[in-house]
Amino acid sequence: MKKARNYLFLFISLFILKGAVNAQDIHFSQYYLSPLTQNPSLTGSFSELYRFSAIYRNQWYSVSNQPFQTGAISYDVALKEDKYFLKGSTPSEKNYFAYGGILFYDQSGLGKLSNLTIMGSGAYQLYLNKYNRLSFGLQAGISQRKIDYAQLLVNNQYNTGSGTFDPTLPSNESFNNNQILYANAHLGMGYTKSFKNQKNKLFVGAAYFNLLKPKESFLNTANQLQPRYTSYLAFDHYVDAKKYWRILVNFQSQNKAQEYNLGFLKSYKIASITYFIWGTQMRLSLSNSNWDALIPHFGIKYANWRMGFSYDLNLSSLRKASQVQGGFEIALLYAFGATKNHVYNMISPCQSM
Repeated sequence: MKKARNYLFLFISLFILKGAVNAQDIHFSQYYLSPLTQNPSLTGSFSELYRFSAIYRNQWYSVSNQPFQTGAISYDVALKEDKYFLKGSTPSEKNYFAYGGILFYDQSGLGKLSNLTIMGSGAYQLYLNKYNRLSFGLQAGISQRKIDYAQLLVNNQYNTGSGTFDPTLPSNESFNNNQILYANAHLGMGYTKSFKNQKNKLFVGAAYFNLLKPKESFLNTANQLQPRYTSYLAFDHYVDAKKYWRILVNFQSQNKAQEYNLGFLKSYKIASITYFIWGTQMRLSLSNSNWDALIPHFGIKYANWRMGFSYDLNLSSLRKASQVQGGFEIALLYAFGATKNHVYNMISPCQSM
């Protein structure tokens, strides 16, 4: 079992360094507070029985009259109660299933291009022992993409007589349809290690999105949504009863676009059940070898509630137009429902931060 675990850890670690594969998916800076958009295997990966999360992002309002707006809400359930297990099983044998669902919405650009996605999510949490856990997850659902052609501006609206652009002129363009519907699926896996000194925890995971490579064209062309590979690593160190810190590494690759997020978070206890959390990330675009953004983060954890706020300071070549303004995110996460089995006290990177 130890040898198999070592091979699995090696595989996932190599996946973090892997770059590969025409449209790109939307993602969040506070991915750690939106677990079901980060990795299907994080479904049910928390200490409690139920979890709700919501996140909203608004980006590029400084360079566009129609900023990019993205939001997601999710709910998942961990089937840890005794009624779901075989009689006579011990806590360390109580591996469990988890299920949930996610609703995702995105709107961007002058044509109000939108994406509404609804997916079911399921995972199996496998405890090798009380210190090591594997997880495997699957998501499947449907997406609807829409566009408002009346909002688009084209060359035919250029008035050659006056030499000006007139948006009131007809576009004289013919389009086949303004919406498409397609099915999609994602796979994920993860590994969690809780160290015997009870001061350190390690989380590693990798996911493969767009398994079905759906066709997403309004013009009946063969354009397909390309696979997206994601991976993460988080390492926790508990300094004492009042504070701990976390190192974060997140990697994504889709088509020819690749990026790393590198950062840290620090949590400090300010009251009996209240923690103040702060930190920052740097996002590096490997496609052009430039730093893309600096992302400060602030948050509060009160009992089982967690709220976070982050802001992307744009450092890319667009900064001259954006005046360094990128986009803000606000996220909320709530986990509830107590379990008596100590083996489940292995918090996930998307629950504790």
